[in-house]
Amino acid sequence: MNLFLPEKLGTLPLSNHLLRSGVPEGLALKSGAPHARLDEHYLQLIEGQASTIICGPISVTATSQPGLLSLHSIHQLASYRRLTDAVHEKGGLILARLSYPAAQQENPGEAYWRLLRSAERSFSHAAAKAKEAGFDGIQLDFTFYSLPGCFLSRRYNQREDEYGGEIHARIRFPRDLYRAARQAVGPDYPVWVCLETDVNLISVQDLLTSGQYLASAGVSAIEVCGDFPPPPPAPGHIGLPKQLHPAEMLSRIVPVPVVMTAGLNTSLEMMQSAGRSKIRFFGLNHQLEEDPAFITRMIR
Repeated sequence: MNLFLPEKLGTLPLSNHLLRSGVPEGLALKSGAPHARLDEHYLQLIEGQASTIICGPISVTATSQPGLLSLHSIHQLASYRRLTDAVHEKGGLILARLSYPAAQQENPGEAYWRLLRSAERSFSHAAAKAKEAGFDGIQLDFTFYSLPGCFLSRRYNQREDEYGGEIHARIRFPRDLYRAARQAVGPDYPVWVCLETDVNLISVQDLLTSGQYLASAGVSAIEVCGDFPPPPPAPGHIGLPKQLHPAEMLSRIVPVPVVMTAGLNTSLEMMQSAGRSKIRFFGLNHQLEEDPAFITRMIR
């Protein structure tokens, strides 16, 4: 495998194996629509050889959080079309990362049935608008920054109803959101999800089970972001083999592509990860925010 050659990720023809993972940019207007400076930033990334841009989190509801993108109104579509057109003109691909952020994330136990159904409608409407705005696909934010991701964590989710307890119940709400979004965009449109690793918030087994449930539901790809530090070696054990990252584990057991975003900084690290697993695509976030030409430098 050559990281810098074209490759298909599902139905999307990527120019290489390196993607820009979604991070908050703080470049939204008061309306939640993208600022023109966001267009410029994304064009820099495409010129720097990022094959695909995953937008920073886009709230599926109106938000007062300064700088946070949102997509909930037809009046925002023109700005998003401008953004996607600009990326496409440069030969890049762009996905909308749909999220339900901020105050609602902290305690899933307070998210009553009516709010859950409202969130489903919001994800469904935002997914349809993203497709209309020209995005090449969507990614549903199931990290702990977003309400559905908090349902996956035993620490956050202490519900005692059908949405809490074991992972097969905690995954129910995120899976319902995926199905609502899928229904809104049709069977062939790329719908990815992003899961987050955090040894303090979700066990490896629960993360893997979540990925399996979502893959069986039909998601197009799964991004796993974040480091997952291995436990310290037992006394007297030196030179233990490197523990597999959860993304690497997941890639071995699901039939969909897995994108690994785990702070890898060299092509050697990425190729070693690919050798341990079925990972073929890698996300970059802080590296590209600090240096939009990071991939170009890797190629050289």
